[in-house]
Amino acid sequence: AALAAAADGAEEDLIAAAWRLAVTAHGRAGSALAGFAELMEGLRRVHASASVAELMRAILDRSGLYAQVLAQDQAERTGRCLNLEELVNATAAYGRGPAGVAAFLQDARLAGAGEMGAAAGEEGAAGKAEPVTLITVHNTKGLEFDQVIVTGLEEGIFPATEPASPRLAVPPEEEEEERRLFYVAVTRARYRLYLTACRSRTAFGFARERYPSRFLAEIPAEYMQVTGGVDDDGGPGDGGGDGGGGLREGQWVEHVDYGTGVITRSYDRKGERSLEVRFRSGRTATFFAAYADLDPIAADD
Repeated sequence: AALAAAADGAEEDLIAAAWRLAVTAHGRAGSALAGFAELMEGLRRVHASASVAELMRAILDRSGLYAQVLAQDQAERTGRCLNLEELVNATAAYGRGPAGVAAFLQDARLAGAGEMGAAAGEEGAAGKAEPVTLITVHNTKGLEFDQVIVTGLEEGIFPATEPASPRLAVPPEEEEEERRLFYVAVTRARYRLYLTACRSRTAFGFARERYPSRFLAEIPAEYMQVTGGVDDDGGPGDGGGDGGGGLREGQWVEHVDYGTGVITRSYDRKGERSLEVRFRSGRTATFFAAYADLDPIAADD
């Protein structure tokens, strides 16, 4: 309040007032004002030419907001930092500089007004349409919904062992907990279940190729109907290793998370070739061959 009053009295903006008051303020107040002014001046320079997504990332990182929310998430086992990630994603389609920021704010303002109008309309049309429930896996119970759609079933998201942002990674030993959560999500559906994954996803402002979750390959084929498989040219699997094309039963392989093992079974699942691997750790895992990320090695390696 004092800073705003000083800026109004001198007919200057808040940053100029902060610089001026930092000189005369005593103790922590002076350093805090100088730190605020320096932060905002730096963001002004970014704002002049950077994309809106770059500006948003700079605001979150330089202000310390992202680090603060991430620390809270780690302490409380929550995922609120994902909201900040999605905020950056929402700005990725806009341009650079002040014009891009203005366009984003204008759309955000219109979207907010549209949501309020839609909410008002729903009150007058009660019973005409059943709403969709958005819920986290952690907050579900048993057989709650006739239909369930589980989204984001991609490596690095579910399980989050190699996410786009390393700060969101979970240790490999926690994979079993995520497998349990996947089971929880699956068993929410009474009659119909949809499991979805995408080939490319924008995370924290960057587009990245994605691969189906290992959890999908663990579901018995007779319980699934797969749509939208690999492209005719091999799809995303062509980007790493041999895409599974040269792997066969008895072949020794290495996986970045699981270590070394041997392919014990190769079979077709609804047009998708799958590989079952028993690792030296004693663990057995199943992979879609086109996305397996398994490197062939000699047996004595």
